Amino acid sequence: MQLGAAIHRKLQSERPIGYEAEVPLSVALDLEQVRLTVEGRADGIFKHDDLPFIEEIKSVSGTVHKKDGPNDIHLAQAKCYAAIYAQKKTSKSIGIRITYCHTETKRIIQWDEVFDAA
Repeated sequence: MQLGAAIHRKLQSERPIGYEAEVPLSVALDLEQVRLTVEGRADGIFKHDDLPFIEEIKSVSGTVHKKDGPNDIHLAQAKCYAAIYAQKKTSKSIGIRITYCHTETKRIIQWDEVFDAA
């Protein structure tokens, strides 16, 4: 865990001015007789060409191939954060970036994707 946290901090510190690290996000949803609160912390939020992006950083020890795309669970996490952010900021579109950093080689692989906020 300490190695993963160190990788997060290093990558976040290398991001350009305007990058917000460790941004708390939450939304409360009323579902029938239950109030559900979904919350988490985006590793980073930044703008690219005036489009907000949510970044999720994952440290990995195994092999990651660009052609395989991001892990479905990591993608779902980023999409949840993006949906919460888009709702609060009334964005029409929002991007997500999944960044993998290999713990030994420090090799970085990234996927960017833009979604309609709706």
